[in-house]
Amino acid sequence: MTDKKNNLIQPPRHLGDKVPSVGGPTPEQAIRKALNLGNELARSYKGWAVDDLQELWEEYETLGTDPELMSTCITRMYDMAHEIRGQGGTFGYPLITVIADSLCKYLERKSSLGKSGQDIVQLHLLAMKAVLRQNMKGPQQAVEGDIKQLLVLLRKR
Repeated sequence: MTDKKNNLIQPPRHLGDKVPSVGGPTPEQAIRKALNLGNELARSYKGWAVDDLQELWEEYETLGTDPELMSTCITRMYDMAHEIRGQGGTFGYPLITVIADSLCKYLERKSSLGKSGQDIVQLHLLAMKAVLRQNMKGPQQAVEGDIKQLLVLLRKR
C-alpha cells in the first residue's frame, strides 16, 4: 500500500524550462512595454466606461418595466457598478470609483426599488456620465468631498 502522505509530487515542467536563459527583453524593456500597454489601456478606458454606463443605464430603464425582474436587474446593476468601481481609479478616473462605490453600497442587499430608490440610482448614473463627459481625470479635490457628502445623503433616503 502506498503512503500518499509522504509522496513527493514532481511538477512536469520547471519555470527554468519555460524561460530561456538567453535572449528576450531586458528588464527595462519589459517594464517599458508594460507601461506602454497600461497607457494604451488607460486611453481606451473612457470608451469602455461610456459603453459600460450605457449598459448600466439600459438595465436601470428595465427596472420600471417589469417588477418581477427587479431583483435580477438590481443584481446586474450592482455587478456592473462594481466593475466600473474597480476600473475607474485604475485608469485615472477616481471620481468614477467614488460614485460607483456609492451606488454599490446603495444597491447592496436590495431586491426592489421604489420610485425614490430608482431616482437615487439615476442620480448616480448621471453623475458618472457627467464625470466622463467633462473628462474629469485624476484627483478632483474641489468636487470629490462635496460629491461624497451628497451621495451619502442620497443613500440615507
